[in-house]
Amino acid sequence: MLPVKLTLRHIGPYVDETIDFSAVAGDVIAVVGENGAGKTMLVDSVFAALYRYFPSRDSIYKYCQGKAQIIFWFKVADRNYQTTLNIDAKKREMEPWLFLDDQPLTDGKNNTFDKAIAELVGPPEIALASVFAAQNKAGSFAQLPKAKRKELFIDMLGLSKLQVVSDAAGLKEKQSKEDYDKVAARVTVLQKVQETKPDLEGLNKQLASARTEVAQAEARVKSQTEEIGTLRAGGQAMKDFEARQFPVRKRKQALLKETLEVTKALADSESLAAQVGYFRSLANQHSDLSKRLEDYRAEAGSLMNHISGYHKQMAAYVQSIRELEAQANTHSQTVLLSTKELGRAKSDAAIIDTVPCHAEGECAECQFLVQANAAKNIIGDIEERIDNATAAGLAIDQQIKALPKPDPAQLSELGAQLANANAQIKILEPLYAEAGNAKGKLATAEAAATIVNDLKLRVSRLSEEMAQADQELVELEEKLQEARKCEADYARKAKELEVEVEALDGSRLHMNTLLANIGRAELEEEQALKAEEEEKELLPVLNKLDQDRKSWNLLVKAFGKTGIQSLEIDAAGPTISEIVNDLLFSCFGPRFSIRFVTQVLKDDKTGYKDDFDIYVTDADSGREGSIDDLSGGEKVIICEGLSLALALFNRQRADIGWVSLFRDEASSAVDDRRAPLYIKMLRRAREQGHFERLFFIAHQKRVTEGADSKILVDNGKLSFE
Repeated sequence: MLPVKLTLRHIGPYVDETIDFSAVAGDVIAVVGENGAGKTMLVDSVFAALYRYFPSRDSIYKYCQGKAQIIFWFKVADRNYQTTLNIDAKKREMEPWLFLDDQPLTDGKNNTFDKAIAELVGPPEIALASVFAAQNKAGSFAQLPKAKRKELFIDMLGLSKLQVVSDAAGLKEKQSKEDYDKVAARVTVLQKVQETKPDLEGLNKQLASARTEVAQAEARVKSQTEEIGTLRAGGQAMKDFEARQFPVRKRKQALLKETLEVTKALADSESLAAQVGYFRSLANQHSDLSKRLEDYRAEAGSLMNHISGYHKQMAAYVQSIRELEAQANTHSQTVLLSTKELGRAKSDAAIIDTVPCHAEGECAECQFLVQANAAKNIIGDIEERIDNATAAGLAIDQQIKALPKPDPAQLSELGAQLANANAQIKILEPLYAEAGNAKGKLATAEAAATIVNDLKLRVSRLSEEMAQADQELVELEEKLQEARKCEADYARKAKELEVEVEALDGSRLHMNTLLANIGRAELEEEQALKAEEEEKELLPVLNKLDQDRKSWNLLVKAFGKTGIQSLEIDAAGPTISEIVNDLLFSCFGPRFSIRFVTQVLKDDKTGYKDDFDIYVTDADSGREGSIDDLSGGEKVIICEGLSLALALFNRQRADIGWVSLFRDEASSAVDDRRAPLYIKMLRRAREQGHFERLFFIAHQKRVTEGADSKILVDNGKLSFE
C-alpha cells in the first residue's frame, strides 16, 4: 500500500484538510508539530481509512464532529484504490466504501469492507505488528502475550491455510473413527454372542435330576400333613385353660395392689404416730423463733443504711478532689504557657543590649527594636502572672490535704456486722418455717395413731385371699402344660411341613427354569451361528476403516501446529532474527542481538515442549533473557527493530500489500547521541525492504533533522518543509 492522498473532514482538529503525499519530497518523511497539533490523528487516520478505527485512541466516534468523513487514495501493485468512510458521530454509525478506479468493490457494509481490505493489504493485527507502529504501542508484536505472538506469526507465514487442511483432515478422521467404532462395537457384540454358546446336553441332564427331586418332595409333604391333623386336636383345649386363668390372675393382681396400699398406709401411720412428741416440741418454739428472726432483720436493715451513708461520703470526697485537681491543672497550664511566653519575651528583649543605640533615638523605630521594647515592657507582667498562678496552685494543694477522708475501716466493720446478721437470718428462717408446719403435722400424727390396729387386721385378711388365688392358678397350670405339649408338637411339625413345601416349590421352580433355559439355549445356538457368519463379513470392512482413520490422523499431524507449521516457524525465526540483529547493529553496534525460542526444556527435564519467546542478548552486561524482562528504554528500541524486521520479512514474502512504513514516536527512547543512528536504522529498513516511503512522528530535533523532508502540523493545518 502506497499512500497518495488523504482528506479529513471534521476529524479531530481537521475541519476540511487534504494532504497530497505524492507531493512530499524524499523517502523518509518526518511529521512534526506541537503536542496536540494533530500529528498522531493524521497518521492514525491513514490506518483508520483502511481498518475503521484509530489504533492509538478509543472509539473513532469520539473524535468526529457531526457528519465526518475520511477519504484515502492509495496504490497497491500500481492499481489505484480509494476508501471513503462516511461517519455519523451522533448516531455512532459508519458507511465504509472501497473503490478501484472509481468503481465500488463493496456495498457500504462493515463486514464486506473489512473482508475486502484484509484480502488487499492484510489484517490490522499484522499491520500493527510490522509496518504501522502506533503511538501507544497497540498491537506491537513484542507487547503481545506469547500465545498471541505465535498466532500472529502463523498468520504472517500464511500457515493458517495448512491449519484449514489439518482441520478438514481432522473432521474426516473423526468420521472415520466414528464409523470404525460402530463396526468394532458390532463385531464385539457378535464375538460375545459366539462366546456364550449354551450346553444343551448338560441342561437336559439337570432337567431329569430336577424331576426326581420334585417327586420325592411331594411324598414327604403328604406324610407330614397326615401327622399334623392328629396333633391339632390335642392342642385345642389349651385356649380354654388359658381363658380360665385370666380372671384368677386379675383377682390376684387386685389383691396384691390393695395389700401394697394398705401396707404403705400402715407404715405411714406408724411413722407419724412415733413423731407426736417431736412435732409438739417444735410447735412450742414457734413464737420464740419469730421474735429472734424479726430482731436480726431489723439489725440488717440498720446496717445497710449505715453502709449507704458511708458510700455517699466517699463519693462527695472524690468529687471534691477532682474539682480541686482540675483547678490546680489550670494553674499549672498557666505557669507552663507563661514560662514559654517569658522565655520568648526575654529572648526578644535581649537584642536591645546587642545594638549600640540601645533602642533609643531614630533607631528605636526599627521593626525589630520596636518588637524588643514591647517584649521588655511585658516581662514584669508575665513574671507576676507566673507567681500568682504558682501561689494559687500551692493553696489548692493545701486544700486537698485538708479534706477529711472517710475511714475504710469503718466500712469493713459495718460489712462484718451485716454478714453476721444475714447468717443468723439464714439459720433461723428454715427453723421458723419448720416450727410453723409442725402444728399441722401434730394433728395429723395424733389421728394416725388411732387407725394403726384397723390397718393391721386388713393386711391379714388380704394375705389369706391371695393364698387361695395362688392355689387355683397352680391347678390350672398343670392342666395347661399337657395341652401346650400337644400344641408345641403341632407347631414343630407345621414348621417342618413349611420347609418341605418350600423345598417342593423350589424344586418345581428349578425344573421350570431349566425348561425355559433349554428353550433359550436352542435359540442362542441358532443366533451364535448367524453371528459367526456376520463377523466374517465385517472384519474386512473394519480393517479398511482402521487404515482410513490412521491415514487421516497422519494428515492432521502433518499439517497441524506440531507438523509443517512448527517446521515453518522454526525456519522463519533465524531469518527474522538475522534482519533484527542487522538493524540493531546499525543503531547500537554489536551490543544487542535477539533470537527466537520455539522450544524449551520441560520442568521435569524429560524432553522439550513448544514455546514462542524472543530472547535478547546484551553483550555489555552478558545478560540473556526474555524480551518481556527488559527495561522500558531498551525494550522500546528493540521492539522497534523487531517490528521493522517483521515488515521486511513480510515484504520479502510479498504476502501483504504495504510498500510504506509508518512510525508514531517509536524513537521516544533514543537520546540525541543515537538519533542519527536511529534514522540510519529506519533508512536501512526501508532500503532492504524496498519500501517506497517511510513516515515517522518524533519530538527530538536530532531525529527529525535526519529526515528528507517534513510535514508540518499546526492545529489541523498541514504544510511541507
